[in-house]
Amino acid sequence: MNYVNLGKTGLKVSRICLGCMSYGAPATGKVKPGSHAWALNEEESEPFFRQALDLGINFFDTANVYSGGASEEVLGRFLKANIRREAVRGPRDLSSLRPSIRVLESWCESCRILNSES
Repeated sequence: MNYVNLGKTGLKVSRICLGCMSYGAPATGKVKPGSHAWALNEEESEPFFRQALDLGINFFDTANVYSGGASEEVLGRFLKANIRREAVRGPRDLSSLRPSIRVLESWCESCRILNSES
């Protein structure tokens, strides 16, 4: 796997990113924004996460709106069970990303859901 710098954060991420909008919890009944009937549940998602790790992918695109937040929860549980704690981290210098307050709030919430630290 090839890795590149993520801006000026000091993080090295895989050139390939696994988009996680398809994982979390399939929508049932009245579909809420961010939920989809075609999303895979936690058990169905694990083989894709496992293959990504086996191939060296360390860059996962998830958001607190994917599957109503279930995408982050499923990914967080998988990573917690399958990688070393010190391997889970986000950018330490957020100033290089020039985030807004709302972005920082979302970042902190995502870290909490992913069971990580900002």
